[in-house]
Amino acid sequence: MWEYIEVLRVLATEHTPHLQEAHPIDDYADVKDVPSSTRRRDSRVSRLRILLVLVALMGSRAFAQTAACSAADLYLTFHVHEEADVERITLLTRNISGHDCLLTASYPASFVVQGNAPQIELCQHCANRLPGGEDFEKLPLVLAAGAFAHQTFRYRTSSRSDTPGCVQPGWMSADANADLQHPLIVISKSLLKPICSAVDVVGYRAGPGDVTPLDTATPDGERQPMLKAERSTYYAGEEISLRTDPQPVSTGVAPVLLLYRRTPGGETRIEEALTRKLRMDTFFHEVGSAEGSLEVYSGGKISGADFGEHHFQLLQFDGTTGTGEVHFLRSQPITVLVADAAKIQRIWGETQQGVRVDLTLDKTEFHLGEDIAAHIATQVVDGTEPVYGEPYTRRGAFLSTGAASFHLSIWDADGPLENSDRLANLFAFPSGSSGSTVCPSPLEVNKVLPLDRSLRDFGLLPTRPGTYQISVTWSPYHAPFPDCLMERPPTPERSFVTVTSRPVTIAVVGDTPPTALPQFPEYTAWKAQFRLVDTSFGPLTALLDSATGLEWLRPTLLADPNRTISEQNLTDRMAPGMDLTGWRFATRDEVRSFLAHFTGSPDGRSQDPAVERKLLRLLGGTLFDKPDRQTGWIDSRITVRIAGLTPAPADHSADGSPLTCGNCGPGFWVHAAFIREGVKDGHVSVTIDPDQPWKVTGPVEGSAGVGYFLVRSR
Repeated sequence: MWEYIEVLRVLATEHTPHLQEAHPIDDYADVKDVPSSTRRRDSRVSRLRILLVLVALMGSRAFAQTAACSAADLYLTFHVHEEADVERITLLTRNISGHDCLLTASYPASFVVQGNAPQIELCQHCANRLPGGEDFEKLPLVLAAGAFAHQTFRYRTSSRSDTPGCVQPGWMSADANADLQHPLIVISKSLLKPICSAVDVVGYRAGPGDVTPLDTATPDGERQPMLKAERSTYYAGEEISLRTDPQPVSTGVAPVLLLYRRTPGGETRIEEALTRKLRMDTFFHEVGSAEGSLEVYSGGKISGADFGEHHFQLLQFDGTTGTGEVHFLRSQPITVLVADAAKIQRIWGETQQGVRVDLTLDKTEFHLGEDIAAHIATQVVDGTEPVYGEPYTRRGAFLSTGAASFHLSIWDADGPLENSDRLANLFAFPSGSSGSTVCPSPLEVNKVLPLDRSLRDFGLLPTRPGTYQISVTWSPYHAPFPDCLMERPPTPERSFVTVTSRPVTIAVVGDTPPTALPQFPEYTAWKAQFRLVDTSFGPLTALLDSATGLEWLRPTLLADPNRTISEQNLTDRMAPGMDLTGWRFATRDEVRSFLAHFTGSPDGRSQDPAVERKLLRLLGGTLFDKPDRQTGWIDSRITVRIAGLTPAPADHSADGSPLTCGNCGPGFWVHAAFIREGVKDGHVSVTIDPDQPWKVTGPVEGSAGVGYFLVRSR
């Protein structure tokens, strides 16, 4: 029967041009006005239309018991043959469903070019095809369980006198079945050669043709690049972390690597892999990977529509076989599950004013340098008043700032780790278009709202072995205005509550990493007079001096590396009901006394590197361990402002002694404590100075990244 149907299909195809010439009868005011030639032509067209309908009906009856192949039924791979000056691309399709399914149609691929290059011509049933190609397709095609089918695209890779110039495609895409829901995208200029002719298209034919399926067994003795995922399960908003380890070997040149990725819905992407030996986290701190390995870019953040199993395989270009097929060294395929974070079993922190937050980790022991995935969730349990995850102010539709309402604290026995002090340390400013301005929407009551973050990406990983605790705070908002404003009010909106997750204790194991810094015994004498205490800013965020009864707030909590925070800013925050209520600025004498008690020296000065390192750590400073490439110095420092100014006569220094310079005009002295360690060629230079002034001639608003000494009585 199908031989007969094929004849009908061919007849219909041959007459298709007449369909484009025919004039519909309805285009004429009266039948008698229709020319006789047109009547005969339209009669023939009508018969052909009926013929096409019969073909479709007969085909549908014959295959009524076979369902069309869905995206999840098919496994697509990409193969290239280089035949003299002709490139042949084969798309291989395998039925992985476990049951027969129907391939109903094939569509030409799209070759996408850059800029104003001419569009690439596709030739499906051309008379002047390139020699050596296969016959045309015969569809529909029943694809048995486990069976293969293939379609090919062929074109010249060098120009001739009778052909236009060549065009370099940036990428190509194709669809595997008639529903256009089976996309395969290939992005690789190394494999997609310049196109110098029309592209011959041959749709599905049964079998694999002459290509080697990617999932066949690797020949004995063939090298295999290794591909590993750091975790087996990821969640929406995360980036799947892949690593090739050891580094693939290629002779003489850098290896060309391609990453194969298949989503749960069947979408397939083969892309020239972006690799890196070192990555930068969100704040441009270098984050090292394992020695000798490469990190592989997996395609960006996971969307909420990608739940299910994702399949990856790394391909390394390895020349061509005797038949001209481009050969790849293949890693073992790996599978990563993308799960719904809303379904994680939560142990919520304390509910306050109708909201709560949770932090869940995959485990509690990590190797040094291993990423830690923070699975955060919030929930509004009381909808008496609408709750918003961000200030009630208009913003770009694609620029949600909800993540800025979170703060992750990670601390050990010496208090928060250095980057844990940053404001909104889980927020990454989104890239791309902002979209039209919109008002934030209230959060849905009783709905679990997940936020997943990589501590590596946000520069929050511990850098030394030890025991640490982690918690998250969330500060949501009410709507203080009847309508959301077009811009932020002069006085920033304040959250109505800050809720905290239960703390999670983790162990980071491994060897202490090597450092270029000279090592000294840890300074512990400070513990005789000081202890770390909790504040509203988090655990162990203040030093209590038992001699004076003053709590010293960690100054880096009051510093922002991206903007200036002035004395007036902080004074406003000391008003009743604000976050600094009860705190005040420390005086110069109090700062000198504080450092004298800490260092054990009468004037608070010290050049002891062990004392300096502990003080730097407790005040939130960063101890760098890599030299500057230009100077060779390893320079670690922290400057903490002391509020207030002192008059500066033209000819006197801050302590009243005469100045040596002859043109030092009047102004003001700004005061700060200065803690610094410099290392070069093994030599250590240390400064702890409780009052290091500098002269200004005008108003001082503050400096970005510089905190202030604030105290309160215990």
